[in-house]
Amino acid sequence: GLIPETMRKRCSKDDRLQRLKENGGTPQCEEAVVKGLRWLKANQKPDGSWGGGNSVAMTGLALLAYFGHCETPVSEEFGDSCMKGIVFLVNHGMKNGGRLANNYTANSWPYEHAIGTYALGEAATFCKELKVDVPNLMEVTEKAGQFIIDNQHQNGGWSYLYATYEGHVDVSVTGWQIQALKACSHSPIRYKGMNSCISKALNYVNNCQDDNGGFGYTGKKPAGEVDYHTLTGVGMLCNQMWGKGSRTEVRKASKYILEFSKFEYNAEFSDLYGHYYESQAMMQR
Repeated sequence: GLIPETMRKRCSKDDRLQRLKENGGTPQCEEAVVKGLRWLKANQKPDGSWGGGNSVAMTGLALLAYFGHCETPVSEEFGDSCMKGIVFLVNHGMKNGGRLANNYTANSWPYEHAIGTYALGEAATFCKELKVDVPNLMEVTEKAGQFIIDNQHQNGGWSYLYATYEGHVDVSVTGWQIQALKACSHSPIRYKGMNSCISKALNYVNNCQDDNGGFGYTGKKPAGEVDYHTLTGVGMLCNQMWGKGSRTEVRKASKYILEFSKFEYNAEFSDLYGHYYESQAMMQR
């Protein structure tokens, strides 16, 4: 009962099916999710991880898929797999002072750290309320979340390599940090500077919104040569997760997606990353 409502809703199959129906889904969506989770379970490595060179991020994503379906260490079918994944991340964090990545010289390691932290934040909340004791889980989750706060870029976003000055800052890498901190905020852990950090972060994201409502990559313009703001869902979701879903920026972004969203599975606009965010953001809206 102490699990936040946004997480608790996942744990009722009837509630999930009702929300699927309300948002245009069918019972086959639920079947597809369970098939996906079974695939993850079948492809987990003996050490509890998933993936290859980016095993921290892949393990974090797999755990988030479990948690999204309310599969926890006490679940009948996926409990053992879930626990092994959590322990893998905790052990990795213990060896690296709370930092979560495979290669700390790679530009992309802030993605890995944020995804791993996001997963541990949810794990900490579920395990606390389910009275599941995972040694060092709270310690690593606290260090990992505080690291994100302490290494915010001066402009409010987050940079490759966690540079706090200069460096490459963009909405994509920033979005993961904001989501990770939201998961951490649900846990029993208290973080220093969380509120001011999020305020600056949302200001950065919203300053990257174009006049047409779309959110840009490093500024107001779309990334690359594609004439579409593929990060609009990120900008929306970051605001929504922190209780700012009624902001003008979110309303403008939802209109942009309704009018311009492009999804062609086998063509130029097969951006599953953008579609992943847009789906969540528009369901929230």
